[in-house]
Amino acid sequence: MMEISFIKSLLIYFGQEWPNIIIEAAKLTKENKNELIRTLTRSASEITKIPETSCTVLIKEFPVENWGIGGEPLEELIKRKMNS
Repeated sequence: MMEISFIKSLLIYFGQEWPNIIIEAAKLTKENKNELIRTLTRSASEITKIPETSCTVLIKEFPVENWGIGGEPLEELIKRKMNS
């Protein structure tokens, strides 16, 4: 995977002003990712008045076992919630 700084450098070199939106999440479906990309791009363009073609969205996925909330592994919290 290319480093974001490299991609950003290329866009700046070619004269692109752009908002870069980074989302960190657990596993998402392809449909969820597509909807996030479309919706975030549209919103960022409307707010910043920068064309949608200049907006970038990066989705970083992390396995659920890499997350914790309140000192507890997220997997255990999910299991407990599903069993209650």
